Order: sequence, then C-alpha cells, then structure tokens
Amino acid sequence: MPYKNKFDSRYREARMCWYYKNKALHKAISSEIIRRKRDFINKLKGRPCMDCKKIFPPYVMDFDHRDKSTKRFNVALMLRQGWDKIKEEIDKCDIVCANCHRIRTYKDMAH
Repeated sequence: MPYKNKFDSRYREARMCWYYKNKALHKAISSEIIRRKRDFINKLKGRPCMDCKKIFPPYVMDFDHRDKSTKRFNVALMLRQGWDKIKEEIDKCDIVCANCHRIRTYKDMAH
C-alpha cells in the first residue's frame, strides 16, 4: 500500500485522481447500493400496520420510533448511511400507516 497515512496530502490527491478517472463507475455503484437500501426499506414497509392491521402501499407506511428520545435519524432519509446504522434505527421503530402514526403522535403530544 503506497500511502499508509490517510491524512497525507498525497493520499487525498491519489483518491481524488481515482475518483475523477472512475466517476461513472463510482456513481453507478453508489446508485445500486442506494437502490438496494430503498428496496429493503420498502420491503419492510410491506408489512401490515401494527395498530390497524391493514396493508397499505409502502409510500403510506411510516417508521414510528417507540421511544422518541432514542431517535437519531429519520429512517426514510438514511439511504446514504451504512447498513448497520439503518438496521439499528429500524429496530427502534414500529411500522404503522400514516393515519395511525398521526394518531400516535397526537396522543404522545397530548400527554
């Protein structure tokens, strides 16, 4: 490995050169990874709502954090995060439809 120190300016320069030479490949790989994460999240959203037990399309389903104090990210916006972070955040959530999510939020805010 020619550059062991990641803070060395030559290392950064080499990375930038690689990126510009392989920009299309890098974007294609990134797009594929994001597509896989989106498909994974939409597959999870294919489950029935935990409250009303009805099945809705994925765009109607929400991830509702059980404990709001442990919420770090909005799951729908985490596509650029690593798999571990996404799964960790999903484990803190219930999958509910948009209507039930609004009802839960209203009840939480009312008390």
